[in-house]
Amino acid sequence: MTIELGAVIELSSMDTVVIASDGLYDNLSKDEIIELVRAGSIEEATQALVDTCLDRMANPQASRPTKPDDLTVLVYRPEAD
Repeated sequence: MTIELGAVIELSSMDTVVIASDGLYDNLSKDEIIELVRAGSIEEATQALVDTCLDRMANPQASRPTKPDDLTVLVYRPEAD
């Protein structure tokens, strides 16, 4: 495993950082992840990501991404000042 560090990025209270295993990215598109993370509180957004992935793993359909896998998700949003 390689970890690369870049420049420091200042986050605003509206930014959200998602770190996840491939179980998330194999079951949701980038646009779907963005849409789910923008809705509601950080707890609701995280639960929506997990619920959607688990549903897709359990109910595969050819029209959407799906791949049974382990799932780890970390979602961070800075608190408002």
